[in-house]
Amino acid sequence: MRPLPSMLFAAFLVPGFATAAGQPPTMTGYYKNFTTLIAQPATGSTDGPRTLWFSSNRLRLDLTANLGEHWTFEAAYDLAPRFQDSTLFDTDATAQPTGGSAYRTADLDHALFPPEPGDTGSFALFQNLDRFSFSWKGEAADLTIGRQAIAWGSARVINPTDIIAPYAFNTLDQEERFGVDAVRLRLARGSLGELDLGGVFGENFRTQASAFYVRRKWHRHQTDLSVLAIGFRHHLLVGLDLTRPLGRHGFWFESALTKPGLFGSGHPDSSYLRASLGLDSQLNADTYGFVEYHYNSAGTRDTDDYLELESGPAYRDGAVYLLGRHYLSLGLTRQLTGLIHTSLTCIANLHDRSISLSPTLEYNLAENVYLSLGATIGIGPSPRQAQASPAPFQLRSEFGAYPDLYYASLRWYF
Repeated sequence: MRPLPSMLFAAFLVPGFATAAGQPPTMTGYYKNFTTLIAQPATGSTDGPRTLWFSSNRLRLDLTANLGEHWTFEAAYDLAPRFQDSTLFDTDATAQPTGGSAYRTADLDHALFPPEPGDTGSFALFQNLDRFSFSWKGEAADLTIGRQAIAWGSARVINPTDIIAPYAFNTLDQEERFGVDAVRLRLARGSLGELDLGGVFGENFRTQASAFYVRRKWHRHQTDLSVLAIGFRHHLLVGLDLTRPLGRHGFWFESALTKPGLFGSGHPDSSYLRASLGLDSQLNADTYGFVEYHYNSAGTRDTDDYLELESGPAYRDGAVYLLGRHYLSLGLTRQLTGLIHTSLTCIANLHDRSISLSPTLEYNLAENVYLSLGATIGIGPSPRQAQASPAPFQLRSEFGAYPDLYYASLRWYF
């Protein structure tokens, strides 16, 4: 996509207008480092398993400027130098959203170095203009125009309605949602109710690369209920999200039914349903836990069919990435001391019985400084070389095919 010099020029001008209006802009941000080892599963080849590495750094600057009584400007820019194995430069395991290309009309060149995509080496420098928006806030309405974060869903692990810029469960850095180009209007409706509607635009505002949605939220009898309809890339998604307390527990149910190709010129594909159902609880003063079941009709029960799924619309456009149909997730977080907490998330594919374990340990090293150790470990039969098949290998389980990640992270907020 082409660069956006006019947007960058405006980012310098807007703070000047805010200062002239007597409201100086505010600047916040953070620096993060993820140093990671990636142990790829063996596939039965003579080379055996391979261990890769990367050290990803991210410097983010967030600018907010009040432009009067109702208007606000927000911009955020990431600069990310990375040292890593040259085979990893096409991906970002720290904060890459899943599900098709990004909803952005135009963008800066992602890679600043190396200058040519085919160049190899152990260093690369990336950039991301992640926020660039103007917001108007009234008594009963909010309007945001520009690059912003849009996400929905109450489920803890897999959000069926979150298809704009979701993260896979094993993405290391999920703190900031990937910015998309959108016009979003939110209208207050009754007590804690809301009507949310807008357009999210892809490359050059093309309809086949964009999305349009309307979402209505109600609060009744201790229950938050929302319904959602999204037309995206010729497909239609209709979603339902419900949360409420059940005694000492919290309960959620989030579902989405998608009809691929409904707005296209070709024959529509079969519909698929995704749903997440869960409970959470504060087990004691220091421990929180949850359990969540997820159903994915776009997946398959047969491991031999896993590799064929990626060409379907659910995986190409709909942000689906899990390959099976039935999943059970468990999570536990415990505050060990005032400065140290630990967590463990476990996701199991109930068909092939593979498991992904994600333990973390975090230490509040100083004010606004955090040190973390963690891993994402797949348990299950690893891939093997295919026999008499066009595919180079065969998946015998889902999470057994995931690489194991072991990482240390340092985060400083300012």
